[in-house]
Amino acid sequence: MNNYVVATTSLNLRRTPNVAPNNVIGVLRHGQSVEALDQSDTNFWQVRTELRNQVVLGYASANYLTPTAAVPKPVEAASIVPVDFPTNPGSRLDSVGFRHCPLADSLVAKRDIQSATTAKISALYEIVRVLDVENSRRYQPTATATYCNVYAYDFCHFATAYLPRVWWRQKALVELAKGNPQRVEYDTTVSELTANALFDWLADWGDGFGWRATADLDELQSEVNKGGVGIVCAQRQNLSRSGHIVCVLPETGAHGGERIGGRVVAPLESQAGAVNKSFFAQPWWVQRAAEYRAVGFYYHV
Repeated sequence: MNNYVVATTSLNLRRTPNVAPNNVIGVLRHGQSVEALDQSDTNFWQVRTELRNQVVLGYASANYLTPTAAVPKPVEAASIVPVDFPTNPGSRLDSVGFRHCPLADSLVAKRDIQSATTAKISALYEIVRVLDVENSRRYQPTATATYCNVYAYDFCHFATAYLPRVWWRQKALVELAKGNPQRVEYDTTVSELTANALFDWLADWGDGFGWRATADLDELQSEVNKGGVGIVCAQRQNLSRSGHIVCVLPETGAHGGERIGGRVVAPLESQAGAVNKSFFAQPWWVQRAAEYRAVGFYYHV
């Protein structure tokens, strides 16, 4: 038997031996075992593996499969530094260009995590006001794309809670783990993260950058109400379609979450998406549960 394991953070399993936007069956994790059935194509091998408790056949990139005996150790988060693409003058609220870059202008003072609760809450609301997600051109949806990940990145950037817009590729992660600094080069050492990819990043790396996972929406809203930052991120069943990520905001007299029987069922949220909203409270991950394979709730103090 030709047994291999996944040697990268995550690897798409595809229906056909090529990269196409609509042929992803699922995502294989680092170290997951696969059996190579057909290795005649040097780029994509037909493999058999287990996915969501079912044995499935598909195609995976041969470049990211390694013999079982040669499986590399996972990269430790402690050895990895956060990364942002350099600022570009074209990255602005009134532009659709350079969305992978931080906003060029220091539009608003960043949240000071050492300040009093009221000051932190005021800073977060000022970020929402200045980014103006409902009207800024940077976040407006098109017929084929939405920008929830861009808005979440911008919000967290000014809120001083690290959430990546681009992240290290596997080879760069390995070099960083060896202590070798890496240059930030688009599609060479770093790649853009979609909302689906951010779901994986939060699960794999988030705790190393201050994100705390919770399954309790009361805890999530309570921690954010202290001036913290919250995230709800969901990954699509069909990875060819966009996932979704929203920011969670502190409640005030003017804006609050949704409660039933005194329990939070939807925190106070802010999003870009098919419809951009500065403030809302809706359990969209429940209402559209059939669309998502999983949802994660995180806060950053």
